[in-house]
Amino acid sequence: MCGILALINADVNQERKDLALERMWRRGPDQGGQWKSPDGRVWLGHRRLSIVDMSDAGRQPMHSPDGRLSLVFNGEIYNYPSLRVELEAKGYRFVSHCDTEVLLHGYREWGLDLLNRLQGMFAFALWDQQERKLLTARDHLGIKPLFYAPVGQGMAFGSDLNALKALLPQSTTPDAMAVSYLITLGFMTEPHTIWREIKRLPPGHYLTMALDGATEIRAYWEPPRHIAEKAAYDPDEWASLFETVIREHLLADTPIGLFLSGGLDSTAVAACLHNLNAPLEALTIGFPGSKRDESSIAALTAEHLRLPHRIIPLDKPDPLDLIREVMHAVDEPMGASGPLSKFKICQAAQTAGYKVVFGGDGGDEVFCGYPRFWNLQGPLSPVQAAMRPLLRWAVGRFGQSAALVNLAAKNYAGQNPLARHHWRMYPRFLPEEAQALLAPMGHRFTDADMLAPYLKHYEPTLPMQRAMQRIDLMTYCADGELARVDKVSMAHSLEWRVPMLDRRVVEFGMSQPYRVDARERSKPVVRDYLQSRVPGEILAMKKQGFSIDNMDQLDWAQVKRLIDDGPWVKRGYWRKDWHKMVDPAMPYALARLSTLLMLSLWAENQDI
Repeated sequence: MCGILALINADVNQERKDLALERMWRRGPDQGGQWKSPDGRVWLGHRRLSIVDMSDAGRQPMHSPDGRLSLVFNGEIYNYPSLRVELEAKGYRFVSHCDTEVLLHGYREWGLDLLNRLQGMFAFALWDQQERKLLTARDHLGIKPLFYAPVGQGMAFGSDLNALKALLPQSTTPDAMAVSYLITLGFMTEPHTIWREIKRLPPGHYLTMALDGATEIRAYWEPPRHIAEKAAYDPDEWASLFETVIREHLLADTPIGLFLSGGLDSTAVAACLHNLNAPLEALTIGFPGSKRDESSIAALTAEHLRLPHRIIPLDKPDPLDLIREVMHAVDEPMGASGPLSKFKICQAAQTAGYKVVFGGDGGDEVFCGYPRFWNLQGPLSPVQAAMRPLLRWAVGRFGQSAALVNLAAKNYAGQNPLARHHWRMYPRFLPEEAQALLAPMGHRFTDADMLAPYLKHYEPTLPMQRAMQRIDLMTYCADGELARVDKVSMAHSLEWRVPMLDRRVVEFGMSQPYRVDARERSKPVVRDYLQSRVPGEILAMKKQGFSIDNMDQLDWAQVKRLIDDGPWVKRGYWRKDWHKMVDPAMPYALARLSTLLMLSLWAENQDI
């Protein structure tokens, strides 16, 4: 796992390049490197976290033997051993044991079709001297980040926003649309980032730019749009696929840990590791005295599967101190509290000497585990849709009362399936409230803007549950959860692997016919796999989530003063009477307040 930077047709001095690499140090503390093309028009920078082939043979930027291709790469290609065998049979010679080298020879052999052959998480920039073209690409699900920004007549690319900012000739300004998505969805949807000048390459896409300026962005993959014709899946087929994926994810020349909670997904990963006779040490975060503490059930799982197990107690921290610590460590603000505890367990894993960990992330999206996927056939009201403009206007005058906001929220959610799904997933601020908050920026945020990311991935021919899963996978999961996991893990130079989001698992899970017992037995495919592998009491556990549960201990008066004294209000981005939106009587008042607090504490460490 690493950090990458690239420039094409961009005149940036060496001091700024060095600063950009320095800002990515935590993504790759083991080695650094940079390369400039003979004509000076292309530059590649790299920070290395060595995982596979830790020798100098894996140093980047890496070049093809004839000098035609130069590459910087971030991620892991889990099927690189089989690709290597295939390429060696075609006459290619390898000088390292790195998956990076497979990309160089694979591109030479297959061109852009290489992307469809890769199984892994990745972002890379590859310069083709013969074609005079830079290729950048991001993995299928967006597990690894890749940002880009214009620089004069050229472009800059990078893994980290703060690093990329060092390469830009101009100062950056906050993107009101990104902030609107953050407070209404909990994350910023592609292509937006917190900075107006910098964009996010979508998952499953590549971008090419030639020296003459010709630029192209295209998709090379998307989740299934169709359901398998067979009525039921084959459990043996699934077990074989899952074990193949987990076996490939074990690729590393350094010890691997497992983040084990009481949930089904990490338990399934643990059971599979046991089947493969790969007893990784399981790490569990404990919340002493909390109803969210799952350490006892995780200990039961570890004991049953004979996994070494370490419980890391997390005493309830001061929520304000913890939010500030996390927000100052990441390059973008977050709109959810889940990453706070993930930040602490990543810190503990790094202290324990790990560079690589497994997590169970993605199982809920792929196998329909969230309650919001149930009862999707409920009635929608034409009357509510007709009343929506009036209520939007009324609340847009800054939410005169909690009763009005509640009425508008019910009306908003009742107008169509996408709005209903949004409000079930992240009930915080209505679109008109986001517009009102950011009015000083001259910002408009309509219902159509709000739902545009959902509409992009909505497939109406799918059963409703599968259609909503598809949306969640490519928005909430890709832009939200995976982005946050990457940021909090890389803050501790830790690679977090997510086998439940391997492309093969996603394509299998999302193409299965929806089962009528999915509500009574959430994630039936995962449950079926675990049925004979773990005790029944583990399967009976209710999902707890991964968030700290003492956010209600925030001192509201102190938090409001912090936000008032913070950059967003002081510099005129937010309305000064924003307090009305977090009145204790307002719906979801604590969640609203904590979201604005996270934005404000992040901005303390940024030049906005």
